Amino acid sequence: MAVNSNREFKYIGFFVDREEVLRELEERGLAGRHLYRMIEHFHVTVEYRPGDHHEELFGRTIELTAFAYANDGSNEGGAVRMRSQDPDLQRLADRVAIPHITISVAEGGESVNTGKLDFEPMEPFILKGVFGGFDVDKNGPVTEREAGAGA
Repeated sequence: MAVNSNREFKYIGFFVDREEVLRELEERGLAGRHLYRMIEHFHVTVEYRPGDHHEELFGRTIELTAFAYANDGSNEGGAVRMRSQDPDLQRLADRVAIPHITISVAEGGESVNTGKLDFEPMEPFILKGVFGGFDVDKNGPVTEREAGAGA
């Protein structure tokens, strides 16, 4: 069983390069459609308020293929497929019912609703996802494990 650090994580997931996603969307003519609040740290959530942080896997990477996009005026996001040669990461990826990245939400919108969008196919692009957690105290992602975590 994994040993968690004393950190509090709001969620664990696969973090991707925000600017790369925005650049790829612009190349596909999907820029300029963003809503009231842009998400600061683009990611695919594996688990919200996790009991087990899986910190021994922090920093490992997975391939994400973004293949669909949607914006219904409340949520904007992209659907992804996730594939890893690492069986531990693939098990975590397989737990995600509708893998997606929330890009922006309307005023009063909630990121959790992005998975309910009616995604439309787009020209796919590949991203590197890095497994980690959103640290509540740091107010940002952590993608490296602490010394002794997961030992």
